[in-house]
Amino acid sequence: MKRKFLQGLMFAAAVIALASCGDDDDDKAPANYITYDGTTKGIVTAVAFPGSKYTGADGKVVYGHDLSFGDVSMDSPETAAYSAVHVTVYTATEDLADGTYTVIDSKTRATANTANSGDVSIDTKYSEDGELVSGKEYDIISGTVTLKKSGDSYAFDFTGKAAAEGAAASTAKDVKVHYNGTFIKF
Repeated sequence: MKRKFLQGLMFAAAVIALASCGDDDDDKAPANYITYDGTTKGIVTAVAFPGSKYTGADGKVVYGHDLSFGDVSMDSPETAAYSAVHVTVYTATEDLADGTYTVIDSKTRATANTANSGDVSIDTKYSEDGELVSGKEYDIISGTVTLKKSGDSYAFDFTGKAAAEGAAASTAKDVKVHYNGTFIKF
């Protein structure tokens, strides 16, 4: 719970610190989106935190890149409701690399071209003291991330399943994230 709150807080801080634009036309489906169990939210902001160095399960060095996608706007207060997806992808280099990343159990040590630590928040709202007020949070339990860089832009696609923390895998619902654009990088 604290990990999810901190990730949400980091995402909200990034959005407040840096400007981004979104299309407010409600008559068409968003070009960049998060879909969980049939509920679709447009992505307004994408954030990439630099790769942290780890020793992978195979003994080789890997770099974990934290990627977050959300529907919050610049003028939203930190306590506003938001929907977001967070996932960590592991690369063999310090750079965020093109590739296909397979989601592994968060208790399994990563190797290059794997992803974990993923979660989905839908209409989540926290109080100023960090208590969940409304919305739902889910852990990503399976799926595949594809990432392709072109200049400064990325094409990011995730298709997988997410379930409430501690819930049986049989209760997992479909998750899809599609994003084409630049990341705010830290």
